[in-house]
Amino acid sequence: MIPDWLKRLIGWPVAPARPPCRMSEAQARAIASSALGGETALIVHDVVATEHGVEWRIGTATMGTGEVAHISDATGAVLRIEPWGVR
Repeated sequence: MIPDWLKRLIGWPVAPARPPCRMSEAQARAIASSALGGETALIVHDVVATEHGVEWRIGTATMGTGEVAHISDATGAVLRIEPWGVR
């Protein structure tokens, strides 16, 4: 993977960090925290544009025993919760 600073240096296009979102990061974290049982140590894994709209992927910081909540930016609904990391 090529770092963004190198892409800018050689003139390659750099993708925007996040697609335009309706929710703030704080709102998405609050929804993920309640979906993951009140977990407070959360990280934003990704914010992606899918065919259904923008989706937040927020999960626990512990790899191997962690979970990721997929949250719809349009509705604030939790789409699914998946384990992540090496098991």
